[in-house]
Amino acid sequence: MTQSYLDPAAIASTYPKVSFSLVRSRKVSDTVPPDHEGPRTVLIVDEDDERRSTMAELLRGDGFMVVECSGVRRAFSEIVAFSPDLVVLGAELGGISWADACRELRLLDPSKMMPIVLSGGGGDEAAMVAGIEAGADDYVADATRVGELKARIHAQLRHRRDREVLMWAREQRSSFRAQALTDPLTRVGNRRHGMSVLEDALSRGEPVGVLMVDLDHFKRVNDAYGHRAGDVVLKRVAQALEQNVPSGSVVSRWGGEEFTIIVRGDEAVFAVEVAERCREAIAQLHSFGPAGPSHVTASIGVVPWSAPEGASSGADLLAQADEALHAAKHNGRDQVSVASAPELRRAGERA
Repeated sequence: MTQSYLDPAAIASTYPKVSFSLVRSRKVSDTVPPDHEGPRTVLIVDEDDERRSTMAELLRGDGFMVVECSGVRRAFSEIVAFSPDLVVLGAELGGISWADACRELRLLDPSKMMPIVLSGGGGDEAAMVAGIEAGADDYVADATRVGELKARIHAQLRHRRDREVLMWAREQRSSFRAQALTDPLTRVGNRRHGMSVLEDALSRGEPVGVLMVDLDHFKRVNDAYGHRAGDVVLKRVAQALEQNVPSGSVVSRWGGEEFTIIVRGDEAVFAVEVAERCREAIAQLHSFGPAGPSHVTASIGVVPWSAPEGASSGADLLAQADEALHAAKHNGRDQVSVASAPELRRAGERA
């Protein structure tokens, strides 16, 4: 009889035995933020001293750090001073309703990270509903039901931890996104960022000025002083460029010793003046340390583009700026060269 391909014996005879072991890493995971250090802090606000003290002792026995406060007004200063992880509002707040207290407490907590638990009230549904609508997170009708209160406090702190992890993840994502668009050496944008900014401006129909900047004889700097000195030069040049471009312009390191500058909007008509200002700023960077070069210059190619109908692509404009840059190099370096009108028209026709 023909043996089935799904028969275990057939499978076992076809594939060799493989053994492996799992070793649990002792390293704290980098995929979540570190746990909260020390005990969580709970602020109890209630004018009933006996009830407040009893609740505080029970929570301290459960491992919490507890701060007691008899009135809401005093609670504001305690929140500023201690930044509690959770607030318990008792039924007696000196004539202030849960709803008013919650609204004012939330003004001190714009991130909404601090849970508020309402305790007591004898089952006053209207007061409970108003308090939750004003910002409270949970409610315990009977303050003497300490087991339920502690369980709800633990649950709210777990929810807080979840929100902290989510906020951390969003910050990490923003950080990774920024790093993906930043040159690690000079801290200006990288090639991807520069291209993205240029294409975005063209898609919006904005005028743009595209500047391609290349340091003159930069290989000599690395050969004479070493790459560390060369890195210092690149950092200083990037700073000089950022300090001499209009607001809204974007400086990016294109690669090696080349930078691009995208001048957007109304300022694009001044692209040539911006290029000349940047060239002069680089030429004035005379000192890079005792082992570094004393002088460096740059050649710059410029394409001022007014975004007519049928505007060129970003790649076309960059190619024209690169051609203008080579013209500046050919004509003696340390100068600005502007792409000619016929070149710009041909770029527009290709789009």
